[in-house]
Amino acid sequence: IAAMAFLPRTGGMVHVVEFGVRFSVNWDRTRLLGAGKLVCLTLGTLGPTSQLVWGNVAYSDAELLKRGQVFVDFHSPPSLRALQQRGSEPIVMVECPAFWPAYRPVLRSLIELQTSDLPFEDELLKRVRPSDDKPTYLGGASASQTDLLGLNDEQVQAMHDVFEHRVSIIVGPPGTGKSFVGVRIAKALLARIRASRDDAGILPHPPP
Repeated sequence: IAAMAFLPRTGGMVHVVEFGVRFSVNWDRTRLLGAGKLVCLTLGTLGPTSQLVWGNVAYSDAELLKRGQVFVDFHSPPSLRALQQRGSEPIVMVECPAFWPAYRPVLRSLIELQTSDLPFEDELLKRVRPSDDKPTYLGGASASQTDLLGLNDEQVQAMHDVFEHRVSIIVGPPGTGKSFVGVRIAKALLARIRASRDDAGILPHPPP
Protein backbone atom coordinates (compact mmCIF):
# COMPACT_ATOMS: atom_id res chain seq x y z
CA ILE A 1 0.00 0.00 0.00
CA ALA A 2 1.95 2.95 -1.30
CA ALA A 3 -0.11 5.98 -0.27
CA MET A 4 -3.53 7.55 0.10
CA ALA A 5 -5.01 10.01 -2.39
CA PHE A 6 -8.14 12.13 -2.73
CA LEU A 7 -10.21 11.05 -5.70
CA PRO A 8 -12.70 13.76 -6.82
CA ARG A 9 -15.00 11.31 -8.60
CA THR A 10 -15.59 9.38 -5.34
CA GLY A 11 -15.44 12.43 -3.08
CA GLY A 12 -13.14 10.69 -0.61
CA MET A 13 -9.75 9.20 0.17
CA VAL A 14 -8.65 5.99 -1.52
CA HIS A 15 -5.54 3.83 -1.26
CA VAL A 16 -2.88 3.66 -3.95
CA VAL A 17 -1.93 -0.01 -4.24
CA GLU A 18 1.31 -0.99 -5.92
CA PHE A 19 1.50 -4.50 -7.32
CA GLY A 20 3.72 -6.80 -9.32
CA VAL A 21 2.53 -9.02 -12.16
CA ARG A 22 4.03 -12.47 -12.76
CA PHE A 23 2.73 -12.75 -16.32
CA SER A 24 2.60 -10.52 -19.39
CA VAL A 25 -0.49 -8.29 -19.60
CA ASN A 26 -1.50 -5.93 -22.39
CA TRP A 27 -2.82 -3.17 -20.13
CA ASP A 28 -4.11 -1.17 -23.11
CA ARG A 29 -6.64 -3.90 -23.94
CA THR A 30 -7.30 -5.91 -20.78
CA ARG A 31 -10.27 -5.50 -18.45
CA LEU A 32 -8.23 -6.57 -15.43
CA LEU A 33 -8.46 -4.19 -12.46
CA GLY A 34 -11.04 -2.02 -14.18
CA ALA A 35 -13.05 0.56 -12.23
CA GLY A 36 -15.67 -1.07 -10.02
CA LYS A 37 -13.95 -4.48 -9.91
CA LEU A 38 -13.95 -6.29 -6.55
CA VAL A 39 -10.50 -7.12 -5.14
CA CYS A 40 -9.36 -8.98 -2.04
CA LEU A 41 -6.08 -8.70 -0.13
CA THR A 42 -4.64 -11.43 2.04
CA LEU A 43 -1.29 -12.64 3.37
CA GLY A 44 0.51 -15.38 1.45
CA THR A 45 -1.79 -18.04 0.03
CA LEU A 46 -5.55 -18.23 0.55
CA GLY A 47 -6.71 -20.65 3.25
CA PRO A 48 -9.53 -21.31 5.74
CA THR A 49 -7.95 -19.01 8.34
CA SER A 50 -6.83 -16.26 5.97
CA GLN A 51 -7.61 -12.69 6.94
CA LEU A 52 -9.38 -11.09 3.99
CA VAL A 53 -9.71 -7.38 3.22
CA TRP A 54 -12.17 -6.43 0.48
CA GLY A 55 -12.26 -3.34 -1.69
CA ASN A 56 -13.34 -1.92 -5.04
CA VAL A 57 -11.14 -0.48 -7.75
CA ALA A 58 -11.97 3.23 -7.51
CA TYR A 59 -9.92 4.29 -10.53
CA SER A 60 -7.45 2.82 -12.97
CA ASP A 61 -6.10 3.49 -16.43
CA ALA A 62 -3.57 1.82 -18.70
CA GLU A 63 -0.69 4.12 -17.77
CA LEU A 64 -1.20 3.61 -14.05
CA LEU A 65 -1.51 -0.16 -14.46
CA LYS A 66 1.68 -0.28 -16.53
CA ARG A 67 3.45 1.27 -13.53
CA GLY A 68 1.87 -1.33 -11.27
CA GLN A 69 -0.53 1.06 -9.52
CA VAL A 70 -4.28 1.06 -8.95
CA PHE A 71 -6.61 3.17 -6.74
CA VAL A 72 -8.67 1.01 -4.36
CA ASP A 73 -11.49 1.97 -2.00
CA PHE A 74 -11.33 -0.58 0.84
CA HIS A 75 -14.51 -1.54 2.67
CA SER A 76 -12.79 -1.80 6.08
CA PRO A 77 -9.66 0.38 6.47
CA PRO A 78 -9.01 -0.88 10.07
CA SER A 79 -8.80 -4.46 8.74
CA LEU A 80 -6.36 -3.25 6.11
CA ARG A 81 -4.09 -1.71 8.76
CA ALA A 82 -4.23 -4.92 10.78
CA LEU A 83 -3.23 -6.89 7.70
CA GLN A 84 -0.26 -4.62 7.05
CA GLN A 85 0.98 -5.07 10.63
CA ARG A 86 1.11 -8.86 10.44
CA GLY A 87 4.76 -9.71 9.82
CA SER A 88 6.74 -9.55 6.63
CA GLU A 89 4.78 -12.11 4.58
CA PRO A 90 3.87 -10.64 1.17
CA ILE A 91 0.34 -9.39 0.62
CA VAL A 92 -1.50 -11.06 -2.26
CA MET A 93 -4.22 -9.27 -4.24
CA VAL A 94 -6.96 -11.34 -5.89
CA GLU A 95 -9.49 -9.93 -8.36
CA CYS A 96 -13.06 -11.19 -8.67
CA PRO A 97 -13.76 -11.87 -12.38
CA ALA A 98 -17.47 -10.98 -12.08
CA PHE A 99 -18.67 -7.39 -12.49
CA TRP A 100 -19.24 -6.58 -8.82
CA PRO A 101 -21.53 -3.49 -9.07
CA ALA A 102 -24.21 -5.59 -10.80
CA TYR A 103 -24.40 -7.97 -7.82
CA ARG A 104 -23.80 -5.56 -4.95
CA PRO A 105 -27.47 -4.49 -4.35
CA VAL A 106 -28.58 -8.15 -4.26
CA LEU A 107 -25.82 -9.17 -1.86
CA ARG A 108 -26.51 -6.13 0.33
CA SER A 109 -30.18 -7.14 0.56
CA LEU A 110 -29.20 -10.72 1.45
CA ILE A 111 -26.93 -9.46 4.25
CA GLU A 112 -29.76 -7.36 5.69
CA LEU A 113 -32.28 -10.23 5.63
CA GLN A 114 -33.36 -11.63 8.97
CA THR A 115 -33.08 -15.42 8.87
CA SER A 116 -36.17 -15.72 11.05
CA ASP A 117 -38.24 -14.06 8.29
CA LEU A 118 -36.51 -15.69 5.31
CA PRO A 119 -39.01 -17.09 2.77
CA PHE A 120 -38.43 -20.79 2.04
CA GLU A 121 -35.98 -21.00 4.96
CA ASP A 122 -35.90 -24.81 4.98
CA GLU A 123 -35.02 -25.12 1.31
CA LEU A 124 -32.68 -22.13 0.89
CA LEU A 125 -30.92 -21.98 4.26
CA LYS A 126 -31.15 -25.47 5.75
CA ARG A 127 -31.19 -27.22 2.35
CA VAL A 128 -33.87 -29.70 3.38
CA ARG A 129 -37.33 -30.42 1.97
CA PRO A 130 -40.14 -29.94 4.51
CA SER A 131 -42.59 -32.81 4.93
CA ASP A 132 -45.40 -30.67 3.48
CA ASP A 133 -43.71 -29.45 0.32
CA LYS A 134 -46.71 -28.63 -1.90
CA PRO A 135 -47.49 -24.97 -2.68
CA THR A 136 -50.38 -24.00 -0.41
CA TYR A 137 -51.58 -21.25 -2.76
CA LEU A 138 -52.48 -23.86 -5.41
CA GLY A 139 -54.91 -25.70 -3.14
CA GLY A 140 -53.64 -29.09 -4.26
CA ALA A 141 -54.13 -28.39 -7.99
CA SER A 142 -51.91 -30.16 -10.50
CA ALA A 143 -50.85 -29.40 -14.06
CA SER A 144 -53.61 -30.04 -16.58
CA GLN A 145 -53.29 -31.51 -20.05
CA THR A 146 -53.84 -28.01 -21.45
CA ASP A 147 -50.83 -26.76 -19.48
CA LEU A 148 -48.68 -29.50 -21.01
CA LEU A 149 -49.62 -29.05 -24.68
CA GLY A 150 -46.59 -28.43 -26.90
CA LEU A 151 -44.02 -29.35 -24.23
CA ASN A 152 -41.36 -32.03 -24.57
CA ASP A 153 -40.70 -34.65 -21.86
CA GLU A 154 -38.22 -32.56 -19.88
CA GLN A 155 -40.46 -29.49 -20.02
CA VAL A 156 -43.46 -31.57 -18.88
CA GLN A 157 -41.40 -32.79 -15.91
CA ALA A 158 -40.48 -29.18 -15.07
CA MET A 159 -44.16 -28.16 -15.18
CA HIS A 160 -45.16 -31.02 -12.85
CA ASP A 161 -42.30 -30.18 -10.47
CA VAL A 162 -43.52 -26.60 -10.07
CA PHE A 163 -46.99 -27.81 -9.07
CA GLU A 164 -45.60 -30.37 -6.60
CA HIS A 165 -42.90 -28.40 -4.76
CA ARG A 166 -42.67 -24.99 -3.11
CA VAL A 167 -39.21 -24.42 -4.64
CA SER A 168 -38.39 -25.66 -8.12
CA ILE A 169 -35.22 -24.98 -10.10
CA ILE A 170 -35.17 -25.34 -13.88
CA VAL A 171 -31.71 -25.57 -15.43
CA GLY A 172 -30.36 -26.29 -18.89
CA PRO A 173 -28.01 -25.02 -21.58
CA PRO A 174 -28.98 -22.11 -23.85
CA GLY A 175 -31.75 -22.84 -26.31
CA THR A 176 -33.47 -25.61 -24.34
CA GLY A 177 -36.63 -23.59 -23.65
CA LYS A 178 -36.16 -22.42 -20.05
CA SER A 179 -37.71 -19.02 -20.75
CA PHE A 180 -40.50 -20.60 -22.79
CA VAL A 181 -41.36 -23.01 -19.96
CA GLY A 182 -41.11 -20.18 -17.44
CA VAL A 183 -43.76 -18.18 -19.32
CA ARG A 184 -46.02 -21.24 -19.54
CA ILE A 185 -45.59 -21.90 -15.83
CA ALA A 186 -46.38 -18.28 -14.95
CA LYS A 187 -49.56 -18.38 -17.05
CA ALA A 188 -50.66 -21.71 -15.53
CA LEU A 189 -50.06 -20.56 -11.94
CA LEU A 190 -51.81 -17.25 -12.55
CA ALA A 191 -54.81 -19.07 -14.01
CA ARG A 192 -55.02 -21.31 -10.90
CA ILE A 193 -54.79 -18.36 -8.53
CA ARG A 194 -57.49 -16.46 -10.42
CA ALA A 195 -59.72 -19.54 -10.43
CA SER A 196 -59.32 -20.01 -6.68
CA ARG A 197 -60.27 -16.36 -6.12
CA ASP A 198 -63.37 -16.76 -8.29
CA ASP A 199 -64.38 -19.88 -6.36
CA ALA A 200 -64.00 -17.96 -3.11
CA GLY A 201 -66.04 -15.04 -4.44
CA ILE A 202 -63.09 -12.63 -4.32
CA LEU A 203 -63.43 -9.93 -6.96
CA PRO A 204 -60.34 -8.24 -8.41
CA HIS A 205 -59.86 -4.62 -7.37
CA PRO A 206 -60.87 -2.31 -10.25
CA PRO A 207 -58.12 -0.17 -11.71
CA PRO A 208 -58.03 3.46 -10.54
